Amino acid sequence: MAAPALKGGKPLSKTGYKIKWPIVAEADVNAATRVAKSGKWWRYDGREVENFEKEFAAYHDAKYVLGVSNGTVAIEVALRACGIEAGDEVIVPSVTFIASASAVLLVQGIPVFADILEDTCQIDPEDVRRKISPRTKAILVVHYGGYPVDMDAINDVAREHDLWVVEDSAHAQGSAWRGRRVGCIGDIGTFSFQQSKSLTCGEGGAVVTDSEELYSKAYAYHHIGRAPGSDKYEHTSVGPNYRLTEFQGAILRTQLKKLERQNVARRKSHAYLAKALADVPGLELLTFDDLGQWPEVEETGETLKENATMKARALCERFGVAALADDSGLMVDAIGGEPGVHSSRYAGPEGDPERNMDRLLAELDGVPEERRTARFVCVMALAPPGGETRLTRGTCEGLILAGRRGKGGFGYDPVFLPAGFERSMAQLSLQEKNAISHRGKALRAMKKVIIRGQTPFHD
Repeated sequence: MAAPALKGGKPLSKTGYKIKWPIVAEADVNAATRVAKSGKWWRYDGREVENFEKEFAAYHDAKYVLGVSNGTVAIEVALRACGIEAGDEVIVPSVTFIASASAVLLVQGIPVFADILEDTCQIDPEDVRRKISPRTKAILVVHYGGYPVDMDAINDVAREHDLWVVEDSAHAQGSAWRGRRVGCIGDIGTFSFQQSKSLTCGEGGAVVTDSEELYSKAYAYHHIGRAPGSDKYEHTSVGPNYRLTEFQGAILRTQLKKLERQNVARRKSHAYLAKALADVPGLELLTFDDLGQWPEVEETGETLKENATMKARALCERFGVAALADDSGLMVDAIGGEPGVHSSRYAGPEGDPERNMDRLLAELDGVPEERRTARFVCVMALAPPGGETRLTRGTCEGLILAGRRGKGGFGYDPVFLPAGFERSMAQLSLQEKNAISHRGKALRAMKKVIIRGQTPFHD
């Protein structure tokens, strides 16, 4: 084996590895030119920032997005929205960029460092628990390197101690934890669009949240104390000017259109490198969270239906699901023990998904209380034509969109939509649209997706 350059071997590159970034296309140039010619460079004269906020919200599973001037102030704005003030302690990871801690200091809080996990390099939920004191007000996690933090464990700790959860997602544009994109899994999240980030406009940032209250506070703070909908010179609080410009908004919109395609390429590169380096002595790969992807299953069935069933079973077990159902009537039932297919039991007339839903829910109604152990019930495809996808019965935390390619062939990565999720079809992200695009007339005619969870089995 050849000696490495550090040990006297011949270097492959004399100048070091460099990559040209960002990738600039004609669309980016046209976007900047369009804003320049319009003369509408301030966000409140134009629509570029506003439209980017809507598009990024749809892409990252957020109800509200606020564009700000950079990623560091995004964290500051998020902490202000949570009410962090002088003397409050905020737990942050010990391995991160300085902004995760300095933003805490900017709001006069005290950063408290928690250790990271060796197998993921992300913040350790148990060490977070150990660092909590009477002065702790928030946990600020960092999806470092785009690798998602264990948000289930972090949210459990936060709920136990009534703490805010802030997600620093500066590296994590497009990253997901167990099928849901990061940023709004906690209370509020932040992104950076600095030059080196996967989504960039040179310098910029965003605050994301599902809370109208937190959004309103963040908006007012970044806009010199002006609340949403207030008059131009009506200032209800004190705040700086952290607004994003129309130039930045326009560039972000064109770059966002490329992001998913670029992320797919990154995942392919990761898989290639992981395989190539797997047997190198002294190297250990990070633990990979594959819950948001289809499990690898050897398709040994004699029919497409049998192979689809095996994949559905594997997903059922991975998510701890009671049942997966779709408009064809396929159901994998894991409530009473071994999963099984009951397609004939739920198959209804073609184009009558509402009848299928009723049959599925009627079956669940008859399940004894002690056997209702499932976390999710997937009835995404059982929406009435022209209506809303809804789960009005059955204890659940959300839905899994389980997309397929072709007849019986699962292909698209599953997407988890939490209870309380509400989007018009126009606001669905590309991944969500891919996951449901095969569903036929019923979903193509849908106007809105509404998930109602945590309801009793009986109305």
